[in-house]
Amino acid sequence: QGHCRGYLCHNSLAIGLLPGGGRRVLGLVGQVLHKRREVPKGETPTQKREHPDRESRLWLQGCDQVGLAPEGKLWVGLCDRGADIFEFLSREIEARRHFVVRSAKDRNLAGQDHVGADRVYQKLFGYVRDLPDLGQRLVAVGAGPGKKARTARVRVAGGAVTIQPPARARGDYPPKPLELWAVHVAEIDAPAGCVPL
Repeated sequence: QGHCRGYLCHNSLAIGLLPGGGRRVLGLVGQVLHKRREVPKGETPTQKREHPDRESRLWLQGCDQVGLAPEGKLWVGLCDRGADIFEFLSREIEARRHFVVRSAKDRNLAGQDHVGADRVYQKLFGYVRDLPDLGQRLVAVGAGPGKKARTARVRVAGGAVTIQPPARARGDYPPKPLELWAVHVAEIDAPAGCVPL
């Protein structure tokens, strides 16, 4: 009806790694069509979180469609910031799946892994920014509107983290912390006028 209320299409695309480091697109291995629901007036935040058709479940449905890797094969799910949902992360760990999720939320940390020699970290983003360097890489940055293609030098750091469950449950998961690895990648020495990666 021209009011931007159609279907959301949640796709799972399979990409295979080739010998020598190349990649090959294998094809679409899962697709979830979702119609955004009309939220009744007066629905509480708790009711929204508990609704079975909430959009955060698209990630769970997409992974269920793909299934488990065949014997002797490794599948790694690569997800954008939309997958930074505690319920999804917990489910992937329970299913013993490998995954990489771009972080969207500055999550609360638990455990001793975030205690440094001279500081204690309560939040994820501060912790990963202070992790020691693991190395550097060159990354090709494509051209964009008003921007030229360039090569960026990035710093890579990583370490173990224990993520605390949200204070208010959002979804279905055991109320226990998640043991994960965090990787921080940031551009160093960006050219003048460029927003660092």
